[in-house]
Amino acid sequence: IYTVPSLELYLDTLRQNPSEATSLFNDILIGVTSFFRDRDSWDKLATQVIPQILHERDPNETVRTWTIGCSTGEEAYGLAMLLFEAFDNLEMRPQIQVFASDLDENSIRYARDGVYPTAIEADVSPERLELFFTREGDQYHIKSEIRDRVLFTNHNILRDPPFSHQDLIVCR
Repeated sequence: IYTVPSLELYLDTLRQNPSEATSLFNDILIGVTSFFRDRDSWDKLATQVIPQILHERDPNETVRTWTIGCSTGEEAYGLAMLLFEAFDNLEMRPQIQVFASDLDENSIRYARDGVYPTAIEADVSPERLELFFTREGDQYHIKSEIRDRVLFTNHNILRDPPFSHQDLIVCR
């Protein structure tokens, strides 16, 4: 870390040093995420929004959702869990596809792995841990039935075309 005395000099630094521009870009990305962050929002999603989507749906149609700014995947996997639970409550086979996008390629790689530390126990109920994860040592691995329904991709919402025909778009 170094300091520069003015914004003009920092702009010169950015122009001359591509790695500094990359560092600034990565610092600007928020990257704040956890499973079921802001629990009230997730509860409303589970009790009001998702049931309405499924009520209006042909049982053979796939529910398509998109999580914008998915970071390391917790919110995308959390959404998939809620969808699985809703389908299970209706005694239907889950037909879901969760698209998850972020600018940060490192976060996307982490999300695709679907491996999280045991600290997620603070945010994920024991029932969900048992249903949707496999514990291996000091890590939890997302089970393949969930991981296979989530498609992670590097995507810039300001430049790239949006995913179309979505039933739900989540941007947190």
